[in-house]
Amino acid sequence: LWIGLSVAWKPVRWLALGLTIYGTLRSGQYQLHTHALVTEADAMGPTDRWGAASRYDIAFSHYGLLGVLGLQAKLTDHLRLGLSLRSPQLPLHGAATINYVGAGVNDAGTSTILTIDLEDAVFRDRQPLKATVGAAYVVPRFWGVSVDFSIYGPVGEYAIFEDDDNPDLAQNL
Repeated sequence: LWIGLSVAWKPVRWLALGLTIYGTLRSGQYQLHTHALVTEADAMGPTDRWGAASRYDIAFSHYGLLGVLGLQAKLTDHLRLGLSLRSPQLPLHGAATINYVGAGVNDAGTSTILTIDLEDAVFRDRQPLKATVGAAYVVPRFWGVSVDFSIYGPVGEYAIFEDDDNPDLAQNL
């Protein structure tokens, strides 16, 4: 959900400028269920096979800010060109709750049921820089056609969840 405030200005008859600042909210709840056939082995080969079920329950929310700056130039009565630049997202707050129940391996190296509850994990959301260029041909009050081209900046590789107490679980989601 993006909610924003906008301002627009037309300094000359053929040029329009605009700026919008958005507050962003991303939230969700997911469940992931898996079932796998597990084979335990010793030096003589496979000794036991059993089904390993696991379940993740994930709830998250993220708040941020970003801005969009745009301009539109009216070149003729029918031809218009536009450009917009969207800033990368400035993260304000992100939180997640992750519950895992499933197969794990204990300190002795044998399979066991594992339960992990992460109540205060950090959730990260990234919106990259975006640039859009467009052109439109318009016959006012009758029809128009436009074409846009957008390019996005890199966001890099990052862990979407982070928890200091359970770094491996949070990064493998």
